Amino acid sequence: HLSDFCLGDTAAMFGHSPDAVVQALARQATRGLSAMLPEPGYWPAAQALMRRHGTALVFDETHTIWYGPGGYARAHGLQPDALVLAPSGTLAAGLRERIAHRRLPWCVTQLGVRCEFQFCATPPRNGTEAAAAFDTELEHLIHLALLNRGVLITPFHNMMLVCPATTTHDAQRLLDAFDDVLGAIAQG
Repeated sequence: HLSDFCLGDTAAMFGHSPDAVVQALARQATRGLSAMLPEPGYWPAAQALMRRHGTALVFDETHTIWYGPGGYARAHGLQPDALVLAPSGTLAAGLRERIAHRRLPWCVTQLGVRCEFQFCATPPRNGTEAAAAFDTELEHLIHLALLNRGVLITPFHNMMLVCPATTTHDAQRLLDAFDDVLGAIAQG
């Protein structure tokens, strides 16, 4: 069962019977369709609600552990009962700058060293908004144009992860190629 609720709607988290929830496995910022950041104050309120009802909070830090020492949870003062981890600097400012320079109605969502550009003016807050922002043809065009310039990004959406071995030169190469592609798109 897939629930589509805003990362700010604590009522949707428990529905009508919060006492029936024993454990909540949560991603601090949703991914899958796209990166979606929680509304300000969502996780402290959600954590307090879970504590009040005796629900264990398990954070999936697979895609947010690189947020910094202790991952997203520590950076935001949260205290999950357990963490789920998997092996898992930033381009976000450069991407935002180039998108703004071309006056495109796109945004960049960033989680630590993970960043993603999206074809919508503001970051999506739920799966419905993320799906509405998809433009498969444009995405394929950008990916192919970047590949033709010697740069490969995640092939199934517009996400990039920056590993510790990534150099400033590597990041600049991607940003230069991205700017060149955006320029070609803007010219038609």
